[in-house]
Amino acid sequence: MTDERDRELNRLFAEADKPLDGEAFATWTMRSAGDGRRRHVVKILVVIVVVLLASMLFAAPMQQAAILVMNGLATPLFTIGDPVLGAALLPVNTIATPCALLFLMLRAARRRLFR
Repeated sequence: MTDERDRELNRLFAEADKPLDGEAFATWTMRSAGDGRRRHVVKILVVIVVVLLASMLFAAPMQQAAILVMNGLATPLFTIGDPVLGAALLPVNTIATPCALLFLMLRAARRRLFR
């Protein structure tokens, strides 16, 4: 370790040691804090407007996609001749049932393997 002091560091400390006018410093600080707050509010408003416009633009296509998926998952696996029995077995006789079982098996396997 040396006792030499860095000249540049000493110069920076000397510049920072100047007395500041208290009133001007407080005014500048409050103004810059208010500007930052205003910018933050404007950014939040811009994000909200963009999200609203995007949701209005993509609402119909997303709804159509959801309807297609729902109709696809509700398709019966096997046709049952008796309408009462077919209606009673419909919850387990859809494409969604094997998908749900596969999902649950994969989740259980992941939990056992990566505990």
